[in-house]
Amino acid sequence: MTQTPVTYEMLAAKFVELRARKSAIQQEADSKIEVLEDAMATIRAELNRLFNEHGMESVRTAQGTVYRQLKTSYQLRDAGALFQMVKETGTVELLQRRLATQAIEEYKQANNGELPPGVHQEQAYEIVVRKS
Repeated sequence: MTQTPVTYEMLAAKFVELRARKSAIQQEADSKIEVLEDAMATIRAELNRLFNEHGMESVRTAQGTVYRQLKTSYQLRDAGALFQMVKETGTVELLQRRLATQAIEEYKQANNGELPPGVHQEQAYEIVVRKS
């Protein structure tokens, strides 16, 4: 038996085929999951209504304990005001450390490829296949 040599064309074609199959499976799964999430949201709303109606925070059932907990989140509405307060009070713990990739790239371009102090750059090649 002669084995056909592997070519870039063959590998790219197989990759595109597998990616399309994966996408189709993901779309089907996503639509099924959305139906389940909608049903679960309806049940959560009804449980919350019942808790409010009966003045309860939890209930034990044969299926498990159902309880509600207060979830708090914060959104930044005025970055300037917050940063000014952080400068004045030194409360940097209010902020999370995360670099803005695009801003770092712009800084490098404006500073002859130099990175801001304390920043390290790593690069690695990634294989990308685009369908033609």
